[in-house]
Amino acid sequence: MKKSICTIIRATRLMLRQSARRISGIVAVVIPVFWMLVVGQARAQLVVIDFDGLSAMPFFDIQNPIPANARLSDAFLLTHGVRFSSGSPYVAVVDLGVGHATSGTNGIGGSTPTGALTYDHHFPIVVSFFDPSDPTQLAVTDFVSVRGDLHGAGQSITLDTFDVNGNLIASFTTTDVGGATLSISAPGIHSVQFLGTQDQGGVALDDLTFNSVTPTGLHDVGGAITGVNPNRVVCRNLTTMQTIIIQDGSRSWDCQAAGLVVHTGDSIQQTVRGLAD
Repeated sequence: MKKSICTIIRATRLMLRQSARRISGIVAVVIPVFWMLVVGQARAQLVVIDFDGLSAMPFFDIQNPIPANARLSDAFLLTHGVRFSSGSPYVAVVDLGVGHATSGTNGIGGSTPTGALTYDHHFPIVVSFFDPSDPTQLAVTDFVSVRGDLHGAGQSITLDTFDVNGNLIASFTTTDVGGATLSISAPGIHSVQFLGTQDQGGVALDDLTFNSVTPTGLHDVGGAITGVNPNRVVCRNLTTMQTIIIQDGSRSWDCQAAGLVVHTGDSIQQTVRGLAD
């Protein structure tokens, strides 16, 4: 199908406001989460994202900061229902060049929590699916495939798939022989994680392919804020007492993408600390 690139528009789920006085602000919101059942998969249409046409950084700039124009998070959220993340809430678009990328010239690499380019398996590339018409709703697919770049290093690489509750559905492991294809077919896939190797001889991804998504009626947990420059967001599941701290300075955040596990009926508290604009 025709590939499209959308101007980056950040989807928000919770708007918190603070007065414009120069003081530190703390906002806490307790959100009960009510989830519905997945009804079923609609007729699927194959989607391919090859990352070409996006601004990119050199693939060899490992452990260097990812420039803002090479960060990929939700550029395809409103067109295909896809959000990308890694150690930070974005991945790096990298310029591999012809003969290195499996198609075109661009691929993607992971990010560290400090925003640097990495291919290390400790910071997997995460792809999550949402309803393009309402990105606050979780979505699922029944097929996902990615390809590793053409410069194989002979090490193991893995693709894991998860349902809306974060439970592992299926896993596929193969050897990075150059251009390896990792694919999984299973109902109810909400997110996938690609675990690479390490920075030296690491693997960039290309040609993300999946069946068009089906909304579940469930909502993710996160938020956005205006009027405050946040330096710390605390996501806490008051039911399980799990706590996730996000300190990337972004005005929007996704607690579940950062690792918070949420189940039906859980009470969630989000605390934002920062200085008013």
